[in-house]
Amino acid sequence: MPRQRTACFTCASIKTACSRGHPCRRCERLSLTCSYAVKCHRTRAETDAGEGTSRCRVTHRRSRNGCVNCLQRRKKCDEEFPVCRECRRLGLENCHPRNSSPSSSTSPRDWQTASTPGSEGSQTVASSIRLDQNDSALDFNVNEYLAHVASMPERNLAGIPRRGHLNESNALKSRKKNGYNTNVELTVNGNVHLGNIIHLAPAGMADFEPTEQHLLLHYVQHVSRALAVVNDDENPFLHEILPMAMEVKSVRHAMLALTACHLCKVYPKFEDTLIRQHSLALQHLKQDLQSETKAGFTLTTSLLLCLFGICHGNSPKWILHLYGAKVLVDLHLAGGLPIAPSKFVLDLYEFICCKTRITCDRVPVERIGFPSTLLSTGDSQVHIHPLFGLAGDLYHILNLISQLAMDKNKQTQTPGNEDEFLLEARRIETSLQEWIVPIEVDHHNTRLVRDAAIAAEAIRWTALIRLHQVMGGTFRDESKLQTAVENILSAVSCISPGSSVDSQLLLPVFMAGISAVRKSARLQLEYRLSLLESTIGMGNIAGAHQLLDLFWEHNRERDVDWEDLLKREHPYVIFY
Repeated sequence: MPRQRTACFTCASIKTACSRGHPCRRCERLSLTCSYAVKCHRTRAETDAGEGTSRCRVTHRRSRNGCVNCLQRRKKCDEEFPVCRECRRLGLENCHPRNSSPSSSTSPRDWQTASTPGSEGSQTVASSIRLDQNDSALDFNVNEYLAHVASMPERNLAGIPRRGHLNESNALKSRKKNGYNTNVELTVNGNVHLGNIIHLAPAGMADFEPTEQHLLLHYVQHVSRALAVVNDDENPFLHEILPMAMEVKSVRHAMLALTACHLCKVYPKFEDTLIRQHSLALQHLKQDLQSETKAGFTLTTSLLLCLFGICHGNSPKWILHLYGAKVLVDLHLAGGLPIAPSKFVLDLYEFICCKTRITCDRVPVERIGFPSTLLSTGDSQVHIHPLFGLAGDLYHILNLISQLAMDKNKQTQTPGNEDEFLLEARRIETSLQEWIVPIEVDHHNTRLVRDAAIAAEAIRWTALIRLHQVMGGTFRDESKLQTAVENILSAVSCISPGSSVDSQLLLPVFMAGISAVRKSARLQLEYRLSLLESTIGMGNIAGAHQLLDLFWEHNRERDVDWEDLLKREHPYVIFY
């Protein structure tokens, strides 16, 4: 008689202890067929056969959507998109589901040769804006790229949740006791809840649902402050965008969709609200594009939807709305919009282009004649800009560095080109070394002036790190990089967490983390990045944190280019 087995076939094959359950704990946890469960079922079935009773065979749900590499290696696939964990760990190619061909699973960089079914809403808006050669300066390749992005399936709209989110928070549960229903609709008194920030009459919020009223409060108290570096009494997101949202439905729902996306990082159950507000924003945007009276507001709606995609943190569709905004800006410069956009809206468009161009080489370039804020006007007194702070000149230099990186990637390297690039890099480096923080700043808040000046210094050293990364080779000076890292650490440590200029610190903290060699420096930077996730709350910050952590993991064994890692693992990270 053979010896009785002490482990199921699965546990025995990997030589691990088996709980000998029916099924065992390991097979139950991994949804595998357990030999103990099958044996037990057969024994019971044979015993019960004589009693005239029958029992159903115990079945389990098994996914068949794993990749072909895991199927061939007989490994459990976690079905991560676009590359599963096993294929990423082993560096395997052709990671695609077994029921599809290799060409059906593409990366964002392989858009020329593939397409996937997509969301109807994005296609509708893209077609409504009419991105063709007759209406804008976009070439055929850009149109084809945007068509591919529009056709991509919409990923989880809530995006990347923050660590420690409150998915099961009891604050989301209602209570009904003694005849009092906590879900009853209450009229929000703007003066009571919002204090002196804004003044909203209850009549102006009559058509707001209770959930929309909560989103409005969250926008005023958190989102608007996370997007600007100035105080509430100067914040255009409060005093310009919010009144516009009260009048224009497309702006309202785009603003509320952005707010719901921000809330989803902490409360993922707000995803249904997010989807509804996003759909309404797209619907009203399409109507406004066909209306002559509201066409001037579509630029604001497009930029808010672009911020929505950036806040999502895991979607490429923000660029669709950015190109839509480009068409509207070009139309405005040609005198074709009935209502001219405000200076702040144009500055917001330029700011988004500048920030996104660092990691995306397909961001549109401003048309000749665009009223840029990045160029110094020569005024004796300087004002703190709501978006650029005191670093307008430095963002202009970052634009030049991004353009230099794109030119280097596009052109064939020749001795003549190398000399031109080196000459331009030296000129940019000299500009960074000679730049000083403006002395006479016209602002009453001395603490804000101090924080804005320190943040500008951090951005200056960040631009220097970025320049050495782009040039590489003999131009790269490790001693200068470490000096820049130490100066960024010093600057960030002088800015209190929760400061108004926190929105400018993501890029400096990330770039310093890429170049930092000391463990204590990396710990300081990662901790501040975690604080930014909490204080700012945008999904792109969580994505940048994951990218930096992955870079440190790979960089322990060999030198890693963070931009290659960005393209392969986190292609949608934006340093906004």
